[in-house]
Amino acid sequence: MKRLTFTRACAVALLLASALQWTPAATAGARKPGNADGAQVSQVIAAFVAAANKGDEHAVAAAFAEHAAIVYNVPPYRWIGAGEIKRFTADLARGRAQQAATDVVLTVNPNKAMFLGGSHAYVSVPATYAYKQQGRPVTEDGVLVFVLDKIAGAWKITSLTWGMVR
Repeated sequence: MKRLTFTRACAVALLLASALQWTPAATAGARKPGNADGAQVSQVIAAFVAAANKGDEHAVAAAFAEHAAIVYNVPPYRWIGAGEIKRFTADLARGRAQQAATDVVLTVNPNKAMFLGGSHAYVSVPATYAYKQQGRPVTEDGVLVFVLDKIAGAWKITSLTWGMVR
């Protein structure tokens, strides 16, 4: 029950945060994608998704800044700072093993909200996790929210949040 409540609270927080991002005041000065930065941000996210689907933790880690923060529905639910990306991938693998989840595939919807402001980017994208749990197909719909910063000329994920939608 506590896990479900936490997950719902995260989903509500994400929806509220997304709603705030859509207000004119929140997006003043932000530019819509359609330029080289927007394409590069999209490439980083696509590389992250591809690496996650392959189980390539080194490529997953390469998409993140050293000081990144992650909020996800796997204990301990947040990872912040240097070295935490590797702990996140290990905790995620442990959670999948405990749930007997196999054949995990993350799919992102191409329809996304993206805002760019200087060397910062905010991207909210609908996503689906599909997997088998003890041989039965399961899907989880949600939203991935990325914050990226341009660091030394390269876009890196500085924040990733997964919010389930039920």
